[in-house]
Amino acid sequence: MLYAFPMDDLTDDEREPLIAAARKALAEDPFPRAPLRSALAKLDPARKLRLCLSVLVGLSTAPAGIAGGQTTTNIFDGTYDGVSVSDSCGQPTPARQRPLVVTNGVAEWHAGPTGTIIFQGSVTPQGNLTMRSNLAVVFTGKIELNGKLTGGYAVAFDPCARSFVWQKK
Repeated sequence: MLYAFPMDDLTDDEREPLIAAARKALAEDPFPRAPLRSALAKLDPARKLRLCLSVLVGLSTAPAGIAGGQTTTNIFDGTYDGVSVSDSCGQPTPARQRPLVVTNGVAEWHAGPTGTIIFQGSVTPQGNLTMRSNLAVVFTGKIELNGKLTGGYAVAFDPCARSFVWQKK
């Protein structure tokens, strides 16, 4: 979810840290060949900066449910082993994903080729799971009482959605 962020009414002291954070986010992209990087490369620098600022502001103004304000439960606590992962465009996927861990209703999953994309979020008493990554990707899923966890995410500028299945140990 992106939020518009007008910068016209900001002072230079307020604007500079935002611009620096956006530039740092672009420079530290761990996936230089990913579709997002390709799409960003086609944008002029000013538009690219506005987009990154929108994402950064979106993180700080996320709805309460995504930001962790939901009521959680520990009924779903445990380690969930990866069963399968699929890509709607047929792109290569790992045979299995890393485990997802829920502790006191708080979920964490280390994703990506090296585990540096970290998703964190919460599980509601109904088993609804919402996590946000350190790259502003939102994962939504559902944990069934039998321990099966299904969910997925889609990334801006990438037409392919990823779907995952885990099973509680």
